[in-house]
Amino acid sequence: MNQFKPRSVILVALTISLSCKPKHNNNGALLIALLAASAKQSNCTTTPVLTLGESATLVLGQSSFTTSASGTTQNQLKQPSGIAVDSRGGEWVSDATNNRVLHFPNGVASGGNADIVLGQSNFTASSAGTTQSTLTTPQGLAVDSNGGLWVVDSGNHRVLHFPSGVATGGNADLVLGQANYTNGTAATTQSRLSSPHAVAVDSTGGIWVSDGGNNRALHFPSGIVSGGNADLVLGQSNYTTGTGGVTAQNALNDPRGLAVDSNGGIWIAEYANNRVLHFPSGVSSGGNADRVLGQTNYTSSAGQFTRTQISLYQPQGIAVDSSGGIWVGDAGNVRVLHYASGVANGGGADKVLGQSDYTTIGKTGPTADSVGAVAALAMSSCGQLWVGDTTNTRVLYFP
Repeated sequence: MNQFKPRSVILVALTISLSCKPKHNNNGALLIALLAASAKQSNCTTTPVLTLGESATLVLGQSSFTTSASGTTQNQLKQPSGIAVDSRGGEWVSDATNNRVLHFPNGVASGGNADIVLGQSNFTASSAGTTQSTLTTPQGLAVDSNGGLWVVDSGNHRVLHFPSGVATGGNADLVLGQANYTNGTAATTQSRLSSPHAVAVDSTGGIWVSDGGNNRALHFPSGIVSGGNADLVLGQSNYTTGTGGVTAQNALNDPRGLAVDSNGGIWIAEYANNRVLHFPSGVSSGGNADRVLGQTNYTSSAGQFTRTQISLYQPQGIAVDSSGGIWVGDAGNVRVLHYASGVANGGGADKVLGQSDYTTIGKTGPTADSVGAVAALAMSSCGQLWVGDTTNTRVLYFP
């Protein structure tokens, strides 16, 4: 077992910015998941340098770096699909196939136990449900500035908010995408969702949701009430269309991960178009992206079976670091890429994890320096990166 490693963080939602391997902080406001809210920042004890193919130093969901068994216990996972880090350094992980969200305390060792479960009444149950306290295939996570946890309950076509301090099996206190806690159907309206994937919190307290089944991203304003309307849509020209299969500067095709940057812009991973788009702060409904990664222009969407420093194939998780750089879970290429702040359209990555270079898949997992399909990312402001490795049913911590 790895030794106790206290961590403290500042967070984001499916994107993230936090503090690093720091000391215990008993203040606790949870943040992140997929995006950047703020929290107390601890002094960094180290400044990790991640470049090419480094090894992880901690694993959750497995007893070692070389196992990949799934299970329904206090220390196992089945398809981790979202990560959020709280201000005490604890980690929230959405355990999709077990229909639950687990919390691991600050300082947890490799293979250690969770101390809270949401969506189930105990650590051995895994039934799906559509109530105020149950979940069906949860995915993206985000923590807001008040310490509340946002959970994308994808199978119920909704997003739930759990209050700060929620206990095992506790109730949500707000729902988006449905009018109540017992409806779980999909729809395409200003207040409804279809197979949402990720959630992010902006600096105003507003909520971004990638609405995958409707091929769009919705923004809900700060102070939104249960069942309330979005105030902005990206990827579609209105709130009642959900057209997919389009590759354009203002279109989305199965959007997955979300991340809000320090300027208020939004990064969106497009799984089916094999690219990541950036929309500027202040963009209007149906507006254009101002940057694309993974493709050289806004009209191409080729899946890159020949891996390069530029290409992406089925990207999912996204995290923004404290320098403004962006980490992308390049799921189809079983790697994690980093792009420097200010990267140009079609620009190349400057770091890779999970592989030793940009062109091969020489590493086959599970090992400490390899990854499978990466569905979620979360990052500390000191530079540590949490990676949700769904293929190997684990969460890795770099470095």
